[in-house]
Amino acid sequence: MRVLIVKIALVIVLSFVSIFLDRQLGRSPGLRQEIPSQQVRANPLNKDDRDAIHQESPDLLPIVDSAGVRHGLQKALEIIDTTERTDSLVALAKALTAEDPTKAWKWQSRILAFDDREAFSKAVLTSWAATQPNEALRSVESMPASALRSSCLACVLGQWAEASPAQAIDYAQTQLVGATRQLGLNAAVKRWAAIDPTSALDWAISAPDHENGTVFEAAIETWTEISPIDAASWVTTLQDNALRSRAAKALAARWAEQYPQETGEWIKEYDTALSLSDEAATVAASWAEHSPKGAANWSLGLDRTVTKREAVTQAIASWTAADPDSAAAWLDTHRTSLGDAAPAAYQSLAASWTGQAPHDAAEWLAAVEDQQLTRDLAPTVFNTWVATNPDSLATWIKEHPDITLATFAHAELDRIGFGSKQYSKH
Repeated sequence: MRVLIVKIALVIVLSFVSIFLDRQLGRSPGLRQEIPSQQVRANPLNKDDRDAIHQESPDLLPIVDSAGVRHGLQKALEIIDTTERTDSLVALAKALTAEDPTKAWKWQSRILAFDDREAFSKAVLTSWAATQPNEALRSVESMPASALRSSCLACVLGQWAEASPAQAIDYAQTQLVGATRQLGLNAAVKRWAAIDPTSALDWAISAPDHENGTVFEAAIETWTEISPIDAASWVTTLQDNALRSRAAKALAARWAEQYPQETGEWIKEYDTALSLSDEAATVAASWAEHSPKGAANWSLGLDRTVTKREAVTQAIASWTAADPDSAAAWLDTHRTSLGDAAPAAYQSLAASWTGQAPHDAAEWLAAVEDQQLTRDLAPTVFNTWVATNPDSLATWIKEHPDITLATFAHAELDRIGFGSKQYSKH
C-alpha cells in the first residue's frame, strides 16, 4: 500500500513538472529542437563519458512509467533558461530518488550536456547519500574517470560528512588521489564546518601540509557564510601569524561578498593588531562594485598608511572605470586626509583612466595645477599609453609638444634608445 501511495505521488509530481515545462517552452516553441544540440556544443564531454552515455542499460526498469520519465526529462532539457532548466532537472531527480535511488541514478547516463548531467546527478546523490552513503558511493566509483566523476564523489563525501566526517575524510585520504582527493576533502570539511566549525578547523590545522591544501580556507569560508561574526572572533584568537593571515584573507573575501561594510568595520577595529592591509584591499574591491565612493570614504578612516593605501587604490580603480571625473574630484578634495596614501591613489586613477581613455586622461593631467603631481604621474600615463596604443600616443605628442607629458615622453624614448623623431611636431 505504501509503495502504491509513493507511485501515485510521483505521478502527480511528474504531471506538475510536465505542465510547468510546457508553459516554459510555450515562450519559444521554435527553439525546442535546437536546444539539445546547442547544449552539447557548449558543454562537451570526454570520450569516456560519451561511451558511457551511448551504452544501453539493460536493467533500466520502469520507474512508475519509463516513457513518462523519459518524456519529462526531455522536456526539462529543452528549457532555454539555464536556471529554470536546472531547477526542473533537480526537481525531477529528487522525485525519482524518493522512489528508488538506484534506478533514478541510471537516468543520469541519458543526459548528454555536462552541466545538465552534473545538476541531475548531484541532486540524486544528495538525497541518496543522506541515507545510503555506501550505495551512492559505489555507484559513483563505477563511473569512468572524468570531471563529472570527481564532482559526484565530492558531492557524496560532503553529504556523508554530515553524519560521519571522520569516515568521509578517511575515504578521501585513502582512496582518492590528486585533484579529486583535494576536491573530496574540501567537500567533506565544508560540510563538517557547517555543523561544527571549530572541530573542522582543528582538524584542518593539524592536517599535514600536503593534505591541508585549501581545506582550511574552505572551512573558514563555510563558517563565514553561516556566522561571520563568530568566525571573525575565532580568527582574532589565532596565535600563529601565518595561520591567522590565511584565515583573515579567507574570511574577508567571503564576508565582503555580501557585507563589505560590516567586514570593513571589523578590519578597522583589528587592523593595527592583525595588519589587515591585503584584506582591506579585498573589501574595497567588493564594496566598490556597488559603491566606489562608499569604499573610498571608508578608506579615509583607516589608521595604518599601508592599509589605507591598499584600500583606496582599489576603490579608485573601480571608481575610475565608472566615472573618472568624479574619482579625480574626490581625490582632490581628500588628498590631505589620505596623507601618504595619496600618491598611490593618484597613480591608480592615472593608470585606470589612461587604460580606458588615454586622451581624456592626458587632458586631465595637463590641467592639474600641482606641477609636482603632474611630473609624478607623467610616467604612469606614458607607460600605460605606450603599452596599449603607441600610435595614438605619437599623434597626441605631436599635437601637444610643450606640455609635461610630451616632454617626459621625448626624454623617455631617447633614454631607451627608441628615438623620438616620429613623435616630433615636425
